[in-house]
Amino acid sequence: MALDASVKAAMKAKLDEMAPQRDEAIAWIQAVTGEEIGEETLDEWLHSGVVLRAGRAATRPGECATSFTEAMPACQRCKSEAMPACQ
Repeated sequence: MALDASVKAAMKAKLDEMAPQRDEAIAWIQAVTGEEIGEETLDEWLHSGVVLRAGRAATRPGECATSFTEAMPACQRCKSEAMPACQ
């Protein structure tokens, strides 16, 4: 199902409006985790869960028992570790 041109335009306008907040969030995540976004979109960068786990490990040491270098969507990873936050 294709999006109507007016809906696409409204979505783009909203994303453009939110660019300063997005850029601030990216800068904070990079500072906390030491990870760089590179050429990926924010969605692509966060999707695997690696960066999110690095952020969690940096801000809540000791809560993540396993390595965070393996790509796996965040809630799938939480469920595999029996973490109640995602279940």
